[in-house]
Amino acid sequence: MKTTTRLLQLNYGLILIMVLLYSTFWGGVLMQIFLGVVHICCYIYLITYYFNRHKTLKTHLLIYGIVTVVLLSLFPIFGGNLLLSVWIGSVPLIIYFTYILHQTKKVQS
Repeated sequence: MKTTTRLLQLNYGLILIMVLLYSTFWGGVLMQIFLGVVHICCYIYLITYYFNRHKTLKTHLLIYGIVTVVLLSLFPIFGGNLLLSVWIGSVPLIIYFTYILHQTKKVQS
């Protein structure tokens, strides 16, 4: 099984767990933070192996990296409003990273 297929399956599994944990509310919030850490690790892997190979993936990875750095640098500004920053900032990134994984899988196959 190819690596990007495994990453995509891991991503879907973690998203499903996150959605289920939102029934406990705080479990979902904590899982969303964990999912963000997993996405950053996957991003590092993808940028290492695909950055110079495919122009489209390079563009998507750059956009994801820039948006992530901006959100993480704005994180101290939200301070007491952690919940708002997690919801507003990371949900679009989760969707976009899933799209990047789909594109990577297409390129790899």
